[in-house]
Amino acid sequence: MTEELLTELLLEFVEVWVHAVLHTSHIYPAQIFRSRYKYGISVKQSTFPSLNNFIRELVSSLRDVISSRSLQDLQITILDGTKTLESFSLRLSYHRNNHQVDPISEEELVRRCREGFRGQIVSVMERHSDREPGAEEGVTFAVTTRTTELAGSQMRKWCEQSVTESEGSVTPLLFNDLYQFTLQSVYRV
Repeated sequence: MTEELLTELLLEFVEVWVHAVLHTSHIYPAQIFRSRYKYGISVKQSTFPSLNNFIRELVSSLRDVISSRSLQDLQITILDGTKTLESFSLRLSYHRNNHQVDPISEEELVRRCREGFRGQIVSVMERHSDREPGAEEGVTFAVTTRTTELAGSQMRKWCEQSVTESEGSVTPLLFNDLYQFTLQSVYRV
């Protein structure tokens, strides 16, 4: 049960993280986001149906690679045409030696994850874009993933085999070592 619970927790977190990145990057008008309480803090969530459908499909497409512990990096790149304006990466690494990890209750797993997720979301929300929300025409975003080789070949719809490192300054936002995995948010300008 713990593996399934962990997968569900990570999928839920990825959805919240994507909404936070899109709100913070000011691609869309601020009016399309509403406040929602998650992980003990107020977060922003899109109310725009087609964007919400895209995010749900993205998260759904990640289920197998998260469940198999194959997702290594999820990156959202903010683009003006082909020029990268900024980039947010969520890096995951999994503790493969689970027999060395002390077992914990499901309640404790949920508590630890939510605490770590809260820190990750806050680190994204603290990044303030210089752009006005929704003010620039042509500003879009791209989502790429980096997975293990086997998983990458199975996710052609949403994934690229590798994520190229963009030029510019790299700012690690937060590093969390949680029960069976490690999360790190990274911001690039």
